[in-house]
Amino acid sequence: MTHLQDPTSKGVWAVRIAGILLLAYAVVMTFGVPLGPGIEDVQVTALEQAGQQAQFQLVVHGHGTHFDDATTRVFLKRDNHLI
Repeated sequence: MTHLQDPTSKGVWAVRIAGILLLAYAVVMTFGVPLGPGIEDVQVTALEQAGQQAQFQLVVHGHGTHFDDATTRVFLKRDNHLI
């Protein structure tokens, strides 16, 4: 029997099995854990503009969010002026 035909040692088999288990764990966790909340799309529409002031409507589409549960009003301020 030559050295090319020697059986693989137990340590090499342990490393191979550990690698396969880690790879399986990574695949399961990648596809098994749901995505967290996030913003998918934002649409901006100008409603009216009077001189320096303008009103815009923002429509935000989210994934895994609870935007429909509450109504939120957002006011933007620049310097000391309400935008």
